[in-house]
Amino acid sequence: KAAELRDRLLSCQASCEIERHPDEADFASDEENRAVAASMIERDRQTLSHVLKALEILALGDYGFCQETGEAIGIKRLLLVPESLYSVES
Repeated sequence: KAAELRDRLLSCQASCEIERHPDEADFASDEENRAVAASMIERDRQTLSHVLKALEILALGDYGFCQETGEAIGIKRLLLVPESLYSVES
């Protein structure tokens, strides 16, 4: 998952090169597309950060425990979001 996210981030950044259009509508559309792409890139960066942190925690033998409370993270949550660092309660 980490490699996939890295590749997607690099691809997205490469496709977000600024183009200049004389038409204001095209320019506005491009601006909106860049804003959406930036939002997606930020979300993927956060996910990648959580995946890498979860891998570190796994290597330490502490995977599955909330980083805030130390309590076990529910199995359903871990199955849905394996990179979860926190329990639902925290």
